Amino acid sequence: MNLPLSVQRLATVDYCDGLGIAVGSHAISFVHSTKRFFQVGLKTTRTVPLPEAAADHLPAIRRALADFLAGLETLPDQTVLCLPRKEASVSRLVVPETARGSLEQVIRYEVERLLPFREEDIYYDYVTTEEGGEERRLSVVIFCFPRQTVDPLVNLLVEHNLRPQSVTLSSAAHATTLFACCPAAHRQQVLAAREDGNLELNFLNEHHLVASHTVPIARVAEADTWTDTLAHSMTRNFPGSAVDTIPVFTWDERGTLPVSVEPERNLAHAAQEQFPVVAADGGLSVVTCSALGAALQAVGEGEEINVLPASSRARREKTLSPLTLMFVGCVLALSLVWAASVVIQDRRALSQVQDQIQALAPAVRQVQDDEAVVHRLQAQLQTLRAETRIRLTPLLQDMSERIPQEVYLTGLQFKNGKVELTGVAKSGSASDLVGALEASPCLQDVAPKAPFKTTGQGETFTLGAQVDTCG
Repeated sequence: MNLPLSVQRLATVDYCDGLGIAVGSHAISFVHSTKRFFQVGLKTTRTVPLPEAAADHLPAIRRALADFLAGLETLPDQTVLCLPRKEASVSRLVVPETARGSLEQVIRYEVERLLPFREEDIYYDYVTTEEGGEERRLSVVIFCFPRQTVDPLVNLLVEHNLRPQSVTLSSAAHATTLFACCPAAHRQQVLAAREDGNLELNFLNEHHLVASHTVPIARVAEADTWTDTLAHSMTRNFPGSAVDTIPVFTWDERGTLPVSVEPERNLAHAAQEQFPVVAADGGLSVVTCSALGAALQAVGEGEEINVLPASSRARREKTLSPLTLMFVGCVLALSLVWAASVVIQDRRALSQVQDQIQALAPAVRQVQDDEAVVHRLQAQLQTLRAETRIRLTPLLQDMSERIPQEVYLTGLQFKNGKVELTGVAKSGSASDLVGALEASPCLQDVAPKAPFKTTGQGETFTLGAQVDTCG
């Protein structure tokens, strides 16, 4: 059990309803989402066509919103408004890594130069990506909407007691939908979606939107042109990556895009399998994908681009139901029990090890004592070997030359530099042997250690002498 990861996961526990609203060129889509503990679901979706004339859009949106809210039991806790990518102005800025601490000031200074609006006439947000190379740099992509586009829609929501906490764009909403429906093992991905006559290309890296481009469908109608355009965009946004390893996903409910992908990478089909309700009303249009991503963001799933100023965002204190509190309490209690069980098991294992050590201690001490005896005997053996090599071998060679053939030895003891000889002289006197040994350069102080005795075999003798190094 990874306790820190579990604690982080607890922060996502919620009990709330969310509403994602996506405004398209020809339709508006509503998705009512719910979150119960960790479980995210969809309750209702609706897609409503909009009039051809842009001037009639706002009254039609007001009617569609009122009809949708009338069918809800309670107002959602959080609302996210999503606007189409084609209405956004996008620009890119590259700054040194050292500018990270003052990035807000840098963007505020550059925004009027990069975008065809004055700063006070737009709402904007940005994403950053680190670029490698010898000089570390930050790539900053700025997304903005004119205030005259955002304010009427926000005011309309406020009229219906729905103050949004986020205004995002379809690129970010599509990314949220992709991450929810197609958990990918790839670090980098491309998502293509069609709205009107434009193809929207979104580039995702490490679960973050890093860039978004729009291309007229007519420009990439042919396969070769599409391939070249996609490869060029990938190279620009994923420098150093192999183009053929980056998967392409689509939201292509009618098969009208110039790109063909595997079924598991068709986001429309994946969303319908995970959230069957998305196709219940209005079909699987691209504006539905935007509303689905906005609804997931409304219940805290996925990161978002939010162009709405902090002062204008709705604030919701996260409240938990009694069931949620009980669930969290159970999880915390289980975590404490788990931690205590780990400590108890460690102590039990330590106690068992200590008991085994105590049981083996006498045998270990006996082995240590035996090892000391062995070391002592080895030292004595080394000494004896040295003595044998230096004194005894030359002594034996010398005595073999000096002792007569009529005399034979029955015993020889060598200890502490002294030698004791016992034997029998078959003829002659043992005293003659004493004289012969005294002439040896290897012996000193040769003398009888016991009286000589005459037997039937000859005269027995016991002689002692001090062994000296043979000169």
